[in-house]
Amino acid sequence: MVDLAVQAVDGTRVSADASSKRSYDAKGLTKMLERLDRTIAELEGQNEWETGGPPVRLPDELANKRTLRNQVRQAMNELEDLKGRKNINLTDRDARLMKMKQGFLPAYNVQAMVSPVKTGQETSGMLITAVELVD
Repeated sequence: MVDLAVQAVDGTRVSADASSKRSYDAKGLTKMLERLDRTIAELEGQNEWETGGPPVRLPDELANKRTLRNQVRQAMNELEDLKGRKNINLTDRDARLMKMKQGFLPAYNVQAMVSPVKTGQETSGMLITAVELVD
């Protein structure tokens, strides 16, 4: 039988599988978007100059830059919607920069709640009654 009257909560920070170099604030995202727009314009100009007209096939480098530009725009919109957050990671949007032993890294705050399990008069162990990933 689970004793729900007594519960214990504990939390820990778990490192995310995301690069800390891919975490940006609004200012960093704006600068990246400006650089991408310039790079895309240059690549489009080079492509038209080489072919003498619109390209038959979009070069891989240009396609990758356009994809990254769309990701940056989407991240900017998400960061605007999440008023309490100062930065966002392009690799993993749920990860936040947290202080770890190795410095500030993308991570999650995981909380768990346990309750004692009683068999007769004795407590024989603990049962996890709730788990939550907290921003």
